[in-house]
Amino acid sequence: MGSVVRRAVIVIAVLALALPGLAHAHAAFGGEGSAFQVVVYPGDVSSVLYVADTDSNAPIAGASIEVDAGGWRGSARATATAGIYELAWKPPPHGADLVISILASGKDDLILIRVTGGDAEIMSGVSWVLIAAGLVLVLAGFAIRRREPVVVLVFGLLGAIGPVFAHGGDDHGEAATVPVGGPTVMDKPTQFQVELRTERVEPRELADGRRAIAVPRDAVHEISGHQAVFVRVTPEVFEARQVTVERVVGSLAVLADGVRAGERVAIQGGDQLQALAIVPLTPPVADGAWYGGQFSETPEGIRIEIAVRDGAVRAWVRDAADKPLPASGIATMRIGGKTVEARLDSDGDAITAQAPVASSDRLAVILRLQAGGKAVAARFAQEALVKPALSPETEAGKAAFERVCAQCHGATLRGSDKGPPLLHRLYAPGSGHGDSAILAAMANGALAHMWKFGEMPKPEGLAVGEDRRVLAYIRAMQTANGLGDGTGLASDLCVVGTPGR
Repeated sequence: MGSVVRRAVIVIAVLALALPGLAHAHAAFGGEGSAFQVVVYPGDVSSVLYVADTDSNAPIAGASIEVDAGGWRGSARATATAGIYELAWKPPPHGADLVISILASGKDDLILIRVTGGDAEIMSGVSWVLIAAGLVLVLAGFAIRRREPVVVLVFGLLGAIGPVFAHGGDDHGEAATVPVGGPTVMDKPTQFQVELRTERVEPRELADGRRAIAVPRDAVHEISGHQAVFVRVTPEVFEARQVTVERVVGSLAVLADGVRAGERVAIQGGDQLQALAIVPLTPPVADGAWYGGQFSETPEGIRIEIAVRDGAVRAWVRDAADKPLPASGIATMRIGGKTVEARLDSDGDAITAQAPVASSDRLAVILRLQAGGKAVAARFAQEALVKPALSPETEAGKAAFERVCAQCHGATLRGSDKGPPLLHRLYAPGSGHGDSAILAAMANGALAHMWKFGEMPKPEGLAVGEDRRVLAYIRAMQTANGLGDGTGLASDLCVVGTPGR
């Protein structure tokens, strides 16, 4: 009788350790916007959504969440745990693009998440194999009684590997240390459990009166003999980034390099990040904007660029060889707390959706297209234009800019169909287009060397001395919109491209 009980306990122990890997064996799919980030864990009957603040990583409670999954639409239901929601939806075998609209804490956002059907059960078969093999060897252990503890230990440890998630193509590795520059994967449930928090990096006014990029001292870690911070690159992936601490001012570490304005750095939970596995990170696709917009390349190899104009959203679609592709589809926009849909129609070499938008608006846009015989989707966003208080000199420069320059560069400095945006890091202080380059362009025009707008003619109508006032206005607008020190982005639409003009 004692032998039977002992053997039953062995079986139960193996199953108890192996089954968690099966119970949590679903893939995770994440996406983020300017206000919120979401990670979706699809299940056999329904799905679980983890919703957090994009900047702080704090769980978001009380959110109103609407989901459009192609032919399916529904709302997510809040659970008893802050930031966790249930959705009565499971992915079809072919997968789906989720368009998620979120309203919470006076903020709203539109997020695109691609859920692939094939990955939803990626670990289930492995878990069953482990369990079956464990049972076979446990039974074999019954015949060789002295081997029973070894069998339990080996397969108990194998089962304890779970939960295992697939993170959009980034798999867990087994490295024990964190090389600087390497990525670290931490799933959203663990982030919520350890209360991992992040902070958006911005130039800040220090106690000594200087303005600089600085982070809390606790955000800086000693890794492999280097000072480093953890920068979030996706909702579940952090990158160990080497930094140089220039000096310490109070509780802040002033950084000379390593991070840019707008990036999110872990300020709480870094010790837990160091303990996790490291995997190779796929290099980002090189930017390829031609018209001053935001550029994205889909997994299908289709390149999409988008720009917001007054009254319209315009997009250019190209294949991997940069040849234009005929495309059509729907633009879903989140504007002023409302979701608006508009059809994208052919418009020369672009496709255009007429919509109640302005180039100065804060908005998120998701394009769902048929291009090159494929269904593709991409998300873009921009922040609201910041208009600073102007001195008399910059006010005069604003008037001259609107009179002479706005017809090409846009009244909001965000570009037009005739010229590129000046709220772009390619034109920021410290870039290759310093004050002398911009003044030279106003004096003589400029040859086409970046964007696809052709050559810039010499501006007509600027009086003597107005060029420096215009420059002062451009710099004031850049500073107000996050480009003052040349390290930030004016908005998500500001990208470094392989330009022309």
